[in-house]
Amino acid sequence: MNPSPSSEYSPPSSSLLFHFKQIVLASELNDRLQFRPHSDHCLLMFIGGTGTVNIGPEQYVFHPGHGYWLTPGESYRIAPLVGTVPEYYKITFQVIAMPLETLSDMTLAENVTGMASLYLSSVLPEPREYIVSSSSKPVQLAEELFYSAQPTSQPHHQTSALRQQIMFQKLLLLWQEAHAHVEYNDGANSALPASVENTLTYMEKHYEKPLTVKQLAEQANVSIWQYFQLFRKITGKKPLHYLTELRLNHAKRLLLECKRPLREIARQVGFSDEYYFNRRFRQMTGVPPGQYALSAPGSVCVKDWTGHQIHIPRQASRIIYHGETMGDLLALGATPIGGSLRLSEYSGYKHRLGNVTDVGLPLDTGVTSALNPDPIIIANSDE
Repeated sequence: MNPSPSSEYSPPSSSLLFHFKQIVLASELNDRLQFRPHSDHCLLMFIGGTGTVNIGPEQYVFHPGHGYWLTPGESYRIAPLVGTVPEYYKITFQVIAMPLETLSDMTLAENVTGMASLYLSSVLPEPREYIVSSSSKPVQLAEELFYSAQPTSQPHHQTSALRQQIMFQKLLLLWQEAHAHVEYNDGANSALPASVENTLTYMEKHYEKPLTVKQLAEQANVSIWQYFQLFRKITGKKPLHYLTELRLNHAKRLLLECKRPLREIARQVGFSDEYYFNRRFRQMTGVPPGQYALSAPGSVCVKDWTGHQIHIPRQASRIIYHGETMGDLLALGATPIGGSLRLSEYSGYKHRLGNVTDVGLPLDTGVTSALNPDPIIIANSDE
């Protein structure tokens, strides 16, 4: 049989024969981040760990129950999250293209070998990712297929080989039906896209919460894999990628509007890990969060009279002034939200401070922090 390039020959599925070759249980404990090219078609079915898997230019975030297909010649690369050890079944198989006239008359068996060719194009529908629960039927089939393929599992080789082919065919069928089911429901139930769109609104209002795809799918009243497919069709993005971009866009706004520690901004927009927040922010913008805050047009970096380089919003609206010359600030047209009112008790502008919160003398850090100020101006060099 000779390989047939996909560009030259694209036979219908009725003329394709699928032949299971091998299944192995792989662990990425020692050889992570290594490319593995394949000359056969390949299925990856994750049963443990979490991280990212790169297939060509595409990157996916995997969890137990996630599956991916590769065509001949494609490679993949796994990058596990710290503290996790990905485990997955790697299933390889060949696809044989048979002329339709040969299939219709199998008495011509003597000519089959010469007329058949290896089919190298994709045989599974887009998208490449297949998401099920870690206890679903596809995962169970992969597990059964693995154990049946062990040398000591079956004493009768021919029976064992037939059983493996049948289980493999069932696994492919489930994968095909899952995508076909999404297409069917898209036309049969127009309420499904609307229910998924409602979760977009929910994400925009509650982006700072620890949302999961399972939770969003339940809210849309669809299965996880169906929610994933519909969400991607509506937005062009994966749910978690969409949520991350939403959080980062809000982080960009906060970096421009207020001067707060990065860990506080990260936590406020839904990131529990400041390091992960920094990494994803840099991936999205090309610069770290701190540099973005300093270089963005909505902010300005100035040197105060003690020599400190500080960053403040250009349109600072929440100013706290701690000093004796608050009148200078008022003369510039800026009314503070907080100040040490005791220092202005006998001033001629006291009547203009009715809405100013007293931050005490000495400065009460608790009251000051609760006001969420942009800049704090202190007329004292004692840090």
